[in-house]
Amino acid sequence: MKETLRNKEVFEYYYALGESRNYRELVQKFNISLTTMANWGKAFNWQERVVQRDIEISKGLEKKTNTTILNEKANYRRIIKEAIKGMGDIKVLNPKDLDTLVKLDLLLMGEATEKTEAKVDLSHLSIDQLRELIEYEDTGSKE
Repeated sequence: MKETLRNKEVFEYYYALGESRNYRELVQKFNISLTTMANWGKAFNWQERVVQRDIEISKGLEKKTNTTILNEKANYRRIIKEAIKGMGDIKVLNPKDLDTLVKLDLLLMGEATEKTEAKVDLSHLSIDQLRELIEYEDTGSKE
């Protein structure tokens, strides 16, 4: 069976019903039998098309959201840079203000704002124990 313009129109209405979509509503709206509606749904893969369209819309929304976030971050970074230069509405009055702005800028770029250092004394371990530790780390990082 070839999909007609009428089939496509009914599918678009069906899709637009959202989470409450069902064939019974289509039967009432388009005055078509439930059997015909079910046959069209099966023949033209309505369920799969709904899932596919939802995925496509979701990807589009994700891309739009990511673009908005990037633009906002860029705007915040511009404001921070103006403040550091002594321009704009935000004024740096003391070193703590500058430190706060620099850290905020680093966070917006996805960078760490603090550096922590951990030191572990391994001098008490034997060569064999150190080798075991290295092997454990090598196999643990691959999992």
